[in-house]
Amino acid sequence: MNRSGGRKRADTRSNATIAPAQCDGRVTAAAHVRSCESLARVCSRLTARRVTTRLDSTRLDPSRCAIHAGRVFSDDQRRAFEDDGFVRLRGVLSPADCEAMRARTWRQLERNGVDPDNRHTWSPEKAWKLQGIRRGDPPPAEQPQLRAALDALFEDGQWTAPRDWGQALVTMPSPGPWRIPAHVWHLDHPYTHPRFAIHGLNLFLLVDDVVAHGGGTLVVRSSHRVVDRFVESVEGLHDKKMKVLRAQFHARNPWFTELADAEAQDGADRTERYMACDTEVDGVGVRVVELTGEAGDVVLCHPWLVHNSAPNVQQRLRMMRACRVYHPSHPSDARTAVSSPRAPS
Repeated sequence: MNRSGGRKRADTRSNATIAPAQCDGRVTAAAHVRSCESLARVCSRLTARRVTTRLDSTRLDPSRCAIHAGRVFSDDQRRAFEDDGFVRLRGVLSPADCEAMRARTWRQLERNGVDPDNRHTWSPEKAWKLQGIRRGDPPPAEQPQLRAALDALFEDGQWTAPRDWGQALVTMPSPGPWRIPAHVWHLDHPYTHPRFAIHGLNLFLLVDDVVAHGGGTLVVRSSHRVVDRFVESVEGLHDKKMKVLRAQFHARNPWFTELADAEAQDGADRTERYMACDTEVDGVGVRVVELTGEAGDVVLCHPWLVHNSAPNVQQRLRMMRACRVYHPSHPSDARTAVSSPRAPS
């Protein structure tokens, strides 16, 4: 149970080698996508009834620099979010908070029949029913660095505070070799999300260090920009189901179709094609990136960032938490977002 350090990536475009809440890549992946699409249909119908004010560009206003308790969301972090579709906030939670969260997770896993000293008991089906670990979470809205980032990213600086850090994502180790999965690459938010403002995003907390090939969520960097171009081209967007729009998106962009095709390529060739360098898709350079980092880091992801679960071929559990943060006007689930944060003191 000793922690190993996260690996830093060489690519300088983003400060993370860094899941929807992310599914854990087991038999529930398809069910997770169906759940996302069901929520998206509800959001789509409600969003269609609202008039969304168009901003001058998809770029956030660089003059808005949010500060909380001396923590600043910098221009470089803003650019990473805008360009890559995600940004990593280092050390949002303290080592002591993370240690307490890991301890609660292990206690629940032991109740599920997992013995920390017996790897034969580390079966995937025992990594469920972990809702009880949320009690005792340090409130997300009370973390200055996170508050500064959310104030800067959301339209008008308004967002609804999550009650806790959300779903527990525990991925058990599995035999190698590590491969890029084919199913199921997806979005958690609807294609009808406003194009020119952030009304929702995915938040991932690393409860423990997540190293390369250790189950870290896979994202298609800059895919949110490809989705934006697709959405701009679709007629009758609000009248179409999420499943239909996803099929149209793949048909427009064969690179994504092949990424989701397990038979197109395999092994090292697949990893080389999708992770070694950018490929231009609809005028945007994209590639698959593995989300890694250290305990206490938080990763904020654009609602249109295409992502997937990944296998864990290391010798330790992958522990993360995942929730969604919404603008107050968003038709979100009240169990996920419950109250607006107080104004900074």
